[in-house]
Amino acid sequence: MEQLQLVQVGFLRPVLDGLKDAGVNVSRLLDSSGLNKFHLTDTEQYVPVHSMYSFFDGVNQQEGIDDLMDQFSEQIQLVSLSQWGEMIAYTPDILTAIQTAVKYDSVVMSHEQAGFEICGNKTKYWQRFTDRQIYGGKQKGREQADFLSFALAIKGFQLAAGNDWAPLEIHFQSQIAPNLDILLPPGNNTRILLGQAATAIVFPTSMLAMPMLGGDVHEGLATNFSLPITLSSKIENLLSSMQPNLIPNMELVAEMTESSIRTLQRNLAEEDASLSGVVEQWRFKKAIQLLDNSGIKIKDISEQLGYANAPNFVRAFRRWTGTSPNGYREQK
Repeated sequence: MEQLQLVQVGFLRPVLDGLKDAGVNVSRLLDSSGLNKFHLTDTEQYVPVHSMYSFFDGVNQQEGIDDLMDQFSEQIQLVSLSQWGEMIAYTPDILTAIQTAVKYDSVVMSHEQAGFEICGNKTKYWQRFTDRQIYGGKQKGREQADFLSFALAIKGFQLAAGNDWAPLEIHFQSQIAPNLDILLPPGNNTRILLGQAATAIVFPTSMLAMPMLGGDVHEGLATNFSLPITLSSKIENLLSSMQPNLIPNMELVAEMTESSIRTLQRNLAEEDASLSGVVEQWRFKKAIQLLDNSGIKIKDISEQLGYANAPNFVRAFRRWTGTSPNGYREQK
C-alpha cells in the first residue's frame, strides 16, 4: 500500500469556489471522492491526496472540464492559498521566496518536492510529486494537481515580475501541457518541454534579487497582513541600507543590531540560519544586481561587497553560480 499523502484544503479552494460560483452542485463530486468527510473551509487543514485526485477526475467526468488551471486561473492566488502561501509571497525577494518554498516544500502537499539550480545566467526552479503509483488509476487528477501547483509557482514569480512576465522555459512531467495562454502574455517566446523529470520554470538569474511583496512594494498591498519578519530579513535590510564604505561582516552586523555575535548566532539558529550565511546570501543578491550595470568594474563590486580583493570575489561568485562574474555578464 502506498504511503498516505495529504494536501492542504487551501490547494483545492480555487476549484471548489470556482465550481460553486458557476452554479455547480458539488455535493455529488464530494461524495464520490470522499471529500464529503472533511471540513473544507479552513485552508490550513488537510485531506487525503487520493481524494483530491478523485475529485479532480470527477470534475472532468461530470462537468467536462479537462483543464482546471485554465478554467479556474482567476481563483488561483498564492497569497490566499494558506499561511504557507502568505509566507512565500511576503518574503523580501525571489531568491528568499524560492529558498523558503524549497525548505518547506511538503507543507501544502506532503508528497511534493522542490528545488532550484543556478547555472550561470539561468536558474531553474523545479517541483515534482514523489508518489509513484496513481491512486485507483486517477492519472488525470494527478496531472491536474501538478498543473495547479505549477500555476501557483508562476503566479508567485509574477508577484515580483508583473503579470506580463513569461519564463525562458517551462518543463512539464506530463506529456501534455495545460493552456498557458491564460497565464502568459501574448507573443511570449517561452520554450515548452514535455515529459521531463520535474515540472520546472527556467528564468534569468538576475531575477533572484527582484523584490516580492515583502520588499519594495506599494504600502497598500500589505494592508491586511501582519506576518512576522524574520531576523534574517531584518539583517539583510540593514546590510542593504549601510554606507558603501563599510565592510559587511559579522562584527558590523552585531554592532548595527546592538547585539553580540553569539546572541545573533543563537537567534538565527532558531530560523535554521547563520550569520555568515545571511551575509553570504546578501552578497550574492547584491552581486547580481551590480553586475547588471556593465559600467561597474569587477574590482569595484568586490570592494562594495567587502571582499579583500577581486580574486576572492571571483571565487565566491563562481561557487554561487558555476561561472565567473565576467562570464555571467557575457551570457546576458
